[in-house]
Amino acid sequence: MCFRSERRIPIYRCTQHYALRVTAPGCPSLVFPVDIRDFSGEPQAQPGDYCFANLWLEDTSLQGWQAHLPQWAAYMAGFTSKHIVITHLYEDGRPDDKMWRAEHAEAAARALADRDRNLQIRIPQRGEVLVL
Repeated sequence: MCFRSERRIPIYRCTQHYALRVTAPGCPSLVFPVDIRDFSGEPQAQPGDYCFANLWLEDTSLQGWQAHLPQWAAYMAGFTSKHIVITHLYEDGRPDDKMWRAEHAEAAARALADRDRNLQIRIPQRGEVLVL
């Protein structure tokens, strides 16, 4: 199921973005916030058991990215009260000064934990198989 969001994305021209929620009988529900660039407001999808949260806080450079962490953490935590998997690290084709790495994900995990100590937060390694 796809939930439409009417937020404006600063980098693109008034592009709509989505959160995908995947459910199947007897399985945990999964939420995939897709290509979100504005973390103000409330998430536009029903919460799931797992949220696959893209770590993306800035595109022009990584300078000042820490200032966006609290808002990112609050927004992503709105998709789940159980598990968050931090994704979008080491993206192929990005120059080093624009690449999200493990150290950024660890800071994001701390920001999430500061919001809710009950969240289970995972930072998968490239190629790692996640058993939910």
